Amino acid sequence: MAHRNSRCKDEDPSTYVADWSVASKHLLGWAIFLAWTLLSDGDTFRWSDILLSLTHTAALAVAFYLPYALFWKRIADPPKVLMLLAAFVLCGVVFSGARMLLQEVLLRATVGFGNYNDPYQMGYLRDNIYRPLPVVLASLLVWQYERRAKARLEQERLQQEKAASELAFLRSQINPHFLFNTLGFIHSKTYAQAPEVAEIIEQLSTILRQAIVASPQGTLSIQEEWACITALNGIFEKRYPGQCHVCLELEGPDGEAPGEALMAQRIEPLLLMTFAENLYKHGNLRHADDPALIRVHVDHGRMKATLINRIDSGKPALGTGIGLANAQKRLEMVYGQQHQLTFGAFRKDPEAETDTHYRVHLELKTNTSPSDGPH
Repeated sequence: MAHRNSRCKDEDPSTYVADWSVASKHLLGWAIFLAWTLLSDGDTFRWSDILLSLTHTAALAVAFYLPYALFWKRIADPPKVLMLLAAFVLCGVVFSGARMLLQEVLLRATVGFGNYNDPYQMGYLRDNIYRPLPVVLASLLVWQYERRAKARLEQERLQQEKAASELAFLRSQINPHFLFNTLGFIHSKTYAQAPEVAEIIEQLSTILRQAIVASPQGTLSIQEEWACITALNGIFEKRYPGQCHVCLELEGPDGEAPGEALMAQRIEPLLLMTFAENLYKHGNLRHADDPALIRVHVDHGRMKATLINRIDSGKPALGTGIGLANAQKRLEMVYGQQHQLTFGAFRKDPEAETDTHYRVHLELKTNTSPSDGPH
């Protein structure tokens, strides 16, 4: 997935004209050009001269904005010389046609005069095809200038957002520090009298620590994510003793436990936790002979996760909450085409009349360091 600042190069500045500040500059430029055209014809402002100047300027505007809106974004960056030359010639032909339509057809039909005595001959095209070339060149220069100006503004905006994000991250460390100190105090006070409660507090602290105090780059290691899932499982086992049967499996490329290097790979924070939380919330975990499954397979640069649980007919389906939609949106934004997510109900027993289990399968690219990101 491309970084946001990569859009700056590809965005079409013609859409930039929608901004009033840019559109006003275009209008001012054409007003100055029209005034110069009128003044250069002398000090006699006859209606015929004004109408001819207006229609001539309108035809030049067509030659200006045709490539500005359609051509330059396709052939000017990077420059394609032959296509650029063809675009200049085509703009000359279009200008000639527009001028003939406005002056020799429209004006003659409305006010009874045009600019040529006999415009319907090849000499008309020969006389006009070169006239818009300076305007077409100006169109290319304006397009390039506005593209770079927009890219510069976008880069400045991204830098401001980054600075604000870093400041928000630093500020966010203050309240969590107090929260974890308080949880640590409660843990120490309850450990002797109620060790199970103290253990739940410790597991809750593990989840909160990863949820609140993530890295500034917004990623967690697979080890940290797995610790959250383990802590969540511990909380539910104590909350529903004897009724929470979940099999946790963590494996590397060879089927054995993954090493530190593999577990240090980083992913978008709490993605697996979102799916795991839905499993604990919506699944039927009461069957010891058919426990739910959370399996994470870690490889070099790749992670696969599979979650399967029995469907609890008395609870809403897994896909009805906002957690899954949130996870899908985050996956699309962060990983783009570098992830695959499938989920749905299925029949584990082919003879069953309805779907009995729910499965979520996720594959995505992992990062080797906090500063790395999916590309």
